[in-house]
Amino acid sequence: STSPTPSSSSPPSARRSSSTGSPTQPVGTRLVPYDGARITASIPAGWTIDENEVQKPSEVESKWSNPADTADYLLIDERPATHLTPEQDAAPVQASTEQTSGYHEIYYGAGDLTGVDSWMWVFGLPEAERIDYFFEKCSSTFGVLGSTGTDSFGQLRSTFRAVAQSVGSSTCR
Repeated sequence: STSPTPSSSSPPSARRSSSTGSPTQPVGTRLVPYDGARITASIPAGWTIDENEVQKPSEVESKWSNPADTADYLLIDERPATHLTPEQDAAPVQASTEQTSGYHEIYYGAGDLTGVDSWMWVFGLPEAERIDYFFEKCSSTFGVLGSTGTDSFGQLRSTFRAVAQSVGSSTCR
């Protein structure tokens, strides 16, 4: 099989959304700890938990949303370590999503998380921009998706990265 190549030659840290607009919350959102039975993370203060480690067919899912703007949400998936590369973990999710009407890829390549091998996928859908991180820590494989309206992505992108950076397994501290 062949490996997909990044759809952009710009390094992940240099990529920025071209969207502009007023933020729905201030830049530099304060994060608060979440310490669940399976995952730990830092989540934006004031965001509400919609799904708290819900068992799905292939993973455990937690979801938080911004009560000030329902377009803003975070989704963290955890499952036993696949021991695949982050790119291999991302590929089936990306292949499925790219079939969605209005999908456009902004970046698909090496992630920008510090100290962990990660894959990062930035894409747009009608009315939304999303960033999805894939990585393995301890004995778990994680997917961390941040989603917001196209006018807010530039303001929330660093928050979504900070959340992904903070995610870990409750069983491995």
